[in-house]
Amino acid sequence: MAEEKVSRKAWGQFSESDYDLEQWWNATLIHLVPKSEYTSKEQCKLPIREPDGTLNENGVIAAAIRIGQTKAPRELIRKAARQLIDIYKNILKREPPESLYRYAGLKPPTNSE
Repeated sequence: MAEEKVSRKAWGQFSESDYDLEQWWNATLIHLVPKSEYTSKEQCKLPIREPDGTLNENGVIAAAIRIGQTKAPRELIRKAARQLIDIYKNILKREPPESLYRYAGLKPPTNSE
């Protein structure tokens, strides 16, 4: 499997208006409706990708910080937190913030592991 390209561009340079509906769906971790019912960017939360689909490290960090303030069903928050943990570990090669484990319903690893 090829390594995913990761951007480190400033996350603040991207705004929701830079994305069309399809790009926004693909950029976000939480989808409040099935894609067949998707009509508004408000139905998707926690963007982590740039409009061209490139994973943005600063977007991942921002999503990890904002996940606790995201209005979405608990199961969708849990799923997004698990995706973020996976991205941190396997793509960014960084230790995820401990808070993500709580949102994911997982125990954080201990230092002895």
